[in-house]
Amino acid sequence: MFDCAQSARLSPDQRLGEMAAILAVGLLRLDQRAALPAEDSGENPPKRPPEGLELSDPARLSVRCG
Repeated sequence: MFDCAQSARLSPDQRLGEMAAILAVGLLRLDQRAALPAEDSGENPPKRPPEGLELSDPARLSVRCG
């Protein structure tokens, strides 16, 4: 757990070291995640109806003149 009081007592060099350690852990996790094989079932994903604001029927415009 992060301790704010302890962080306030660190020197600038110690803070830099802590930040470098956090960054290094994050980069290692990212590298490990990239090395994991992707789940590829070899099948096409199931077809689903489109989601969004598209209209299902062709839209007709009506304009009144006058």
